Amino acid sequence: MPKAPAIPKTLAVALSLLLLAATAHAAPADAPAPVRPADVGNNPADPMLGGTDLGPPISCISTVQIRKTRIINDHTIMFQVGNRWYRNDIVPSCMGLEPRSALINHPHGGQICETNIFDVVQPGAGGGTGMHKGSCLFGRFTPYMPPPPPAK
Repeated sequence: MPKAPAIPKTLAVALSLLLLAATAHAAPADAPAPVRPADVGNNPADPMLGGTDLGPPISCISTVQIRKTRIINDHTIMFQVGNRWYRNDIVPSCMGLEPRSALINHPHGGQICETNIFDVVQPGAGGGTGMHKGSCLFGRFTPYMPPPPPAK
């Protein structure tokens, strides 16, 4: 069987951004799924930090159950899956990943897993397509309980 021709990286990035726009409302389980910056963290004193690990890390989480995504800094992303939070520790850190970034992940079988690649996109002004900042690997997903909100 002949090999398919290689797709240039710029075309692959453009196609990923096009897929992001096309799947923003309802994406099939295996399509690239956008992960939007639901909440913005402040590095390093983000209120999500300082919580408690609830058990050993797991390799994968279900994309259909992700309710929120919060980028803390260039090496920490929080995912709310159902009613539970998971902390993803990216090692080494992900250059270009910051709280206002958008992620494009490429799930397999409806899951994102440790070592899956995700793309970092800086959203464009005025609803533009944004700029590709790089690609990184997810780490393991640690069940996590954020600290209680500060008293007012």
